[in-house]
Amino acid sequence: MLALVWHQRGNVQVENIANPPRPGPTELQLRVLACGICGTDVEEVIHGPIFISGGSRSLYGIPPPIILGHEVIGIVVAVGADLDPRMLGKRVAVDGLVSCGACRYCLKHRMNLCERLGSVGLSLHGGMAEFMNAPGFSCVEIGSATPDKVAVLAEPLAVGVRALRRARFQQGDRVAVIGGGAVGLLVAQAANSKGAGEVIIVEPNEWRRIVAHAIGVARCVTPSNSIGIDADIVIECSGTEQGVKAALAASAKGARIVFVGLAKSNLPIEPLQLVSSEFELIGSLSHIYDQDFVEAVSLLNQGNIKADAMVTETTDLNTVAEYLLNENRRRENIVKLVWRMSFAQ
Repeated sequence: MLALVWHQRGNVQVENIANPPRPGPTELQLRVLACGICGTDVEEVIHGPIFISGGSRSLYGIPPPIILGHEVIGIVVAVGADLDPRMLGKRVAVDGLVSCGACRYCLKHRMNLCERLGSVGLSLHGGMAEFMNAPGFSCVEIGSATPDKVAVLAEPLAVGVRALRRARFQQGDRVAVIGGGAVGLLVAQAANSKGAGEVIIVEPNEWRRIVAHAIGVARCVTPSNSIGIDADIVIECSGTEQGVKAALAASAKGARIVFVGLAKSNLPIEPLQLVSSEFELIGSLSHIYDQDFVEAVSLLNQGNIKADAMVTETTDLNTVAEYLLNENRRRENIVKLVWRMSFAQ
C-alpha cells in the first residue's frame, strides 16, 4: 500500500509498504477514506520528534519510521476477535488518542492527560495510508449523509468541543475565538450550534476572515480591534503572543480564557490584571473519546458544520509531502488540507 512515512525531522516520504497485519483483539482495520493534515504534523516535520516516540516526551507507541495522520475516517474491513463483528463495513471516524488505562489520570477518566499518552499517526501508525489499524474504542460510526470532507473534521472539531466544555459554556455566552485556522473556525461553528449569544473571530489575515464569514461567523475583527469585545468566553487558538494579547483585550471581567494554541512565549499578563478582573486561565488539551469526540461526531451528523470554504482536498500523497516540507506551500490560502482516497465519495 502507499503511505506517507516520517523518518526524521525534514524527512517524510511516500512509500510503497506492506499492508498492516490483521487487527489485534481490540482493534479495527480500516480502509482509509480521508485524512486531514494537522499543525502537529507540520511541527513534527519541521521541529520533530516532539510527540513522535523517541522525542522529548516519553510516549506509548512504536519508534519511527511511522505513518503520519491522526484525523482519519475509514471503512471497517476487519474486526478484532474481542469486538462486535457487526462493525464490519461501518464508516467510522477515529479519535486517535491512546492511553494506558492504568495511571492516575486514566483512572479519573482524564485520559488526555495520561502519563504515557500516545496517538495514531504520532506514536502508532496513522491514516496517511490506504489501510490502518485503530483501537476499537476510539472509532465512532459517522452518518452516511455526512460527506467525507466534513466527516474528516471530527478530530479537530473535538478539540474545539473540549475547549468549550472546559470553558463551562452556557447558551447565550458571548464567545471570542482568537485565530481563524481550522480549529478556531470549528470552535466558532460549535459555539454557534450550541446557542452562543454572539461569536466573534479575531484574525489578522483578511482571507481567513473572509472564510470565517463564509462559514457563518457574522463578526470578524483584527487583533488591534479586539479591545471592547467583552467576551464571556475567549478561546485562544493561534498559539502566538499577539493572539494571547488579543485574548486578554477581548475578555470581559470574569471571563474564562481557554488556551488551545501552543504559545511558546511568556504570557503577557500581570497578576494585578488577573486578580482585578477575576479572569480564569484554563488549558485545554486535545479531547476525550466518549465525551468530546462523540459530541463532535453528533454535530457533524446534524449538519451543523460547514466545510466547503475550509477544506482543500487532494488525492495525491506527494502533494501532502510537498505541503509539509515546503513553507511557501503552507503559506497558500489553505485552512485545512485533506488527503482523500480517489475511490472515496
